[in-house]
Amino acid sequence: MKPILESWRRYLKEEFSEEEKQYFGKSLEIGDQIVQIFQDYLKNTVLPRHPKPTIKDVQAYLPFFIEEVEAKTVAKKLGCGQFRCGFDVGAKEIIKVDVTPYGAGKEHNKDDHMMGTMIERSNIFPKAYAHSPDFSWVLLEKVKPFGRADVYTFVSYFPNPVLNARTSDVTKYSVIISSFLYHAGFVEKAKTRMENNYVGKITVDINNDEDLKLVMDAFRGKNPTYDNVMKAIGQFGIRPEEIALRNTGIGLEDNRFVILDSSIDSAILRGFAQKAPEDNPASGIKTAW
Repeated sequence: MKPILESWRRYLKEEFSEEEKQYFGKSLEIGDQIVQIFQDYLKNTVLPRHPKPTIKDVQAYLPFFIEEVEAKTVAKKLGCGQFRCGFDVGAKEIIKVDVTPYGAGKEHNKDDHMMGTMIERSNIFPKAYAHSPDFSWVLLEKVKPFGRADVYTFVSYFPNPVLNARTSDVTKYSVIISSFLYHAGFVEKAKTRMENNYVGKITVDINNDEDLKLVMDAFRGKNPTYDNVMKAIGQFGIRPEEIALRNTGIGLEDNRFVILDSSIDSAILRGFAQKAPEDNPASGIKTAW
């Protein structure tokens, strides 16, 4: 039998075998449960106070929603952003749920599913296993996030033979972020970042374009992780400075470098552009206001 966690590619067609339904069944049910809890939370807690709620209005009461989710399901909160909350729902998977008044988080769920089922990018993003019909939730591969103490591990994925071996991991980390900016076309921003932080810390003349190029180009073509990150930045419009400790991690089964929260600009803009139901009937919440 092909391993369950490798069969995710079939989700491009949204097809589930009976075995997969059995494996993910509980998680799929939990996703629907969380969405229902959120709809009840909007109706009973938010709307009486804010008839036309904003994202901030919903955020103000999220602790009550999360408390109810954890009380009524086996899901455990991982964290919440402006548009979604993530929950631990199994040994190898998590669920991200839209927690906005008009469905803005669905845009991010769509992107997560798209990137997690693209074979050519599958090794840089969490694998996507399933989603609700309207993308209110998406089921993703569980990944171990980097913490502040994981600088050395982060740096190890991006070797650079030009940097002095005695250069600190913190400096190497920041140079890596600068290189993402540099190769994404933000050359002046990368130079400014380097000038402000690394003069005297690395043996290179920051003001010399050739020296700077030597350091930046030493990342490219040396390992597939760096090249895949740059391809993802270019293809999806990911902000280069977001490929940082707070938004990345390690695959639990294969120890690969994974982008967790890609901050795709188009999804952010689409999310903030969502309007109230009377202006945008397909936006999500079906409530008579």
